[in-house]
Amino acid sequence: MNNAEKTAPPVKDALLTLTIEGMGSNVEGIGRMNSFAVFVPGAILGETVRVRVADVKKNYARGELISVLEPSKDRVEPECPFFGKCGGCDSQHMSYDSQLEFKRSKVQNGLARVGGVKDVACPPVIGMESPWRYRNKAQFPITPHGAGFYSKRSHKVTPVDDCLIQSRRAGEILSVILKYMRENNIPAYDERSFSGLVRHALVRTSDATGDASVCVVINGDALPKADLLADALQKNARVSGLFLNVNKRRDNVIIDGETRLVSGKPYIDDFIGCVRFQVSPSSFYQVNNEQTTRLYAKAAELAEIKDSDIVADLYCGIGSAALFIARHAKKIYGIEIEKSSVDDARKNALLNGASNAFEFILGPAEDELPKIDAPDVIIVDPPRKGCSESLINALLKTSAHKIIYISCDPITMARDIKTLSRRYKLSALQPVDCFPQTKHIECVAALSAL
Repeated sequence: MNNAEKTAPPVKDALLTLTIEGMGSNVEGIGRMNSFAVFVPGAILGETVRVRVADVKKNYARGELISVLEPSKDRVEPECPFFGKCGGCDSQHMSYDSQLEFKRSKVQNGLARVGGVKDVACPPVIGMESPWRYRNKAQFPITPHGAGFYSKRSHKVTPVDDCLIQSRRAGEILSVILKYMRENNIPAYDERSFSGLVRHALVRTSDATGDASVCVVINGDALPKADLLADALQKNARVSGLFLNVNKRRDNVIIDGETRLVSGKPYIDDFIGCVRFQVSPSSFYQVNNEQTTRLYAKAAELAEIKDSDIVADLYCGIGSAALFIARHAKKIYGIEIEKSSVDDARKNALLNGASNAFEFILGPAEDELPKIDAPDVIIVDPPRKGCSESLINALLKTSAHKIIYISCDPITMARDIKTLSRRYKLSALQPVDCFPQTKHIECVAALSAL
């Protein structure tokens, strides 16, 4: 076989028999036709599979799994009947132990390949005893064809009446909303014609307090007979607050403009560990209370905050990390760009008796960080895209002796760690599985000043 044949790409629609030699970051098995990589969603490391080539790119191909000829010992039957149709989960076909090992490898490989870090071993992922029913937040798109979740790489909704990673109450609440819509002839939104009224239902629940809230997103100025919905939700699903958000945009943005209270409480009460929080509908809040408690406990351990320390918590949200990790510091600054989150953070500091030490600032982290007293420790929990270049530059100019970096994307975390390595060295790392049955993984990393 000549070199051209060894590297020749497969042909679209060709049938291949592949041995899966690796795993991609999106939980695809990776096999090879000669030296050409073929990514196969649903295949697991070590398996022999039959694949149809679905798409061919310049350097790789994507395959559709036809059959598993020799299954891995880690293959299991998915618990959810919607797995493979709904786009919410990626890895229900893998045993939970193998999911955790996949995520550990994902973090380790990202640090080495993107971050250039090869001298810090990634420890085993902290998992859940029962990796189901963990989510405290659900976002249900509601369409004329059903309500549920979007299919993978699609804006088509797969109707789902009970999601196994959501709380049971989320499904019960959705059922109440759909019944109200049927009985009162309330039309669902059709994104193809931009007609209809109800677009989404956003549900938050608390196992700790029993609270629940619902925000109904509408393509109009008012929800007919909203009082009937509020009564039904309170009576049948113990919902403590109903909100409306008006969104007339013709795009995929879920929440737009102001969210207003229709009835009940303007927040839900919840706990992470022993710290109490009031959470409004549009504020960012971690979706897995049990694992967030473990994540923050590890962050607090790595931070080693003393009662003489000044702490800055960037992207502080409702103050959850600051109140859990840094509540015994001398002074804590929280910086957040969303006003509703800053308002919640200030209330939460008062709730937990920490008001004297806390100051929450509204604004971009990169603009506000240089204005505060020189922090000893910085906590940063950026969105999935990681820190902006301007924030990285601001971090490099501080005199902080430690940065605690909390991340939901190991690749952007690795990229930022590499840039910060001019002044900081990765000294400890711990991944925590806040998102079982999916490709996502949360990490906390400690960076110490050189």
